[in-house]
Amino acid sequence: MFRYLALSKLCDATFVWFLLSWFVTRHVLFILVIKSIITDIPKLLTIEWVPERGCYLSRGILNGFIAMLSTLQVTHTA
Repeated sequence: MFRYLALSKLCDATFVWFLLSWFVTRHVLFILVIKSIITDIPKLLTIEWVPERGCYLSRGILNGFIAMLSTLQVTHTA
Protein backbone atom coordinates (compact mmCIF):
# COMPACT_ATOMS: atom_id res chain seq x y z
CA MET A 1 0.00 0.00 0.00
CA PHE A 2 2.83 2.38 0.82
CA ARG A 3 4.47 1.63 -2.52
CA TYR A 4 1.29 2.60 -4.37
CA LEU A 5 1.18 5.83 -2.38
CA ALA A 6 4.79 6.56 -3.47
CA LEU A 7 6.07 6.33 0.11
CA SER A 8 9.11 4.19 -0.66
CA LYS A 9 11.00 4.87 2.59
CA LEU A 10 7.97 3.94 4.67
CA CYS A 11 7.48 0.88 2.47
CA ASP A 12 11.08 -0.22 3.07
CA ALA A 13 10.83 0.41 6.82
CA THR A 14 7.62 -1.60 7.04
CA PHE A 15 9.22 -4.46 5.13
CA VAL A 16 12.24 -4.48 7.46
CA TRP A 17 9.90 -4.51 10.46
CA PHE A 18 8.04 -7.48 8.93
CA LEU A 19 11.30 -9.37 8.34
CA LEU A 20 12.49 -8.80 11.91
CA SER A 21 9.16 -9.80 13.43
CA TRP A 22 9.01 -12.91 11.21
CA PHE A 23 12.49 -13.99 12.27
CA VAL A 24 11.85 -13.44 15.97
CA THR A 25 8.47 -15.16 16.09
CA ARG A 26 9.16 -18.03 13.70
CA HIS A 27 12.73 -18.89 14.54
CA VAL A 28 13.48 -17.63 18.05
CA LEU A 29 10.23 -17.82 20.00
CA PHE A 30 9.01 -21.00 18.32
CA ILE A 31 12.26 -22.80 19.21
CA LEU A 32 11.80 -21.60 22.79
CA VAL A 33 8.28 -23.07 22.79
CA ILE A 34 9.60 -26.44 21.58
CA LYS A 35 12.39 -26.34 24.19
CA SER A 36 9.87 -25.49 26.90
CA ILE A 37 7.64 -28.41 25.91
CA ILE A 38 10.58 -30.80 26.00
CA THR A 39 11.88 -29.63 29.38
CA ASP A 40 8.83 -28.35 31.30
CA ILE A 41 5.97 -30.70 30.41
CA PRO A 42 7.50 -33.71 32.19
CA LYS A 43 7.95 -31.53 35.30
CA LEU A 44 4.45 -30.04 35.26
CA LEU A 45 2.27 -32.96 34.14
CA THR A 46 2.18 -36.60 34.98
CA ILE A 47 2.85 -38.61 31.86
CA GLU A 48 0.34 -41.40 32.14
CA TRP A 49 -2.64 -42.73 30.23
CA VAL A 50 -5.55 -43.03 32.67
CA PRO A 51 -8.77 -41.96 30.92
CA GLU A 52 -10.81 -42.60 34.07
CA ARG A 53 -8.97 -39.75 35.82
CA GLY A 54 -8.77 -37.52 32.75
CA CYS A 55 -5.07 -38.12 32.10
CA TYR A 56 -4.53 -38.54 28.37
CA LEU A 57 -0.80 -37.88 28.03
CA SER A 58 1.53 -40.73 27.23
CA ARG A 59 5.19 -40.65 26.24
CA GLY A 60 4.25 -41.52 22.64
CA ILE A 61 1.74 -38.68 22.40
CA LEU A 62 4.25 -36.21 23.84
CA ASN A 63 6.97 -37.39 21.45
CA GLY A 64 4.56 -37.17 18.52
CA PHE A 65 3.58 -33.64 19.49
CA ILE A 66 7.23 -32.61 19.74
CA ALA A 67 7.96 -34.28 16.40
CA MET A 68 5.13 -32.40 14.69
CA LEU A 69 6.26 -29.06 16.12
CA SER A 70 9.85 -29.78 15.11
CA THR A 71 8.71 -30.66 11.59
CA LEU A 72 6.84 -27.38 11.43
CA GLN A 73 10.01 -25.58 12.51
CA VAL A 74 11.99 -27.33 9.75
CA THR A 75 9.41 -26.26 7.15
CA HIS A 76 9.70 -22.67 8.39
CA THR A 77 13.41 -22.67 7.68
CA ALA A 78 13.10 -24.24 4.23
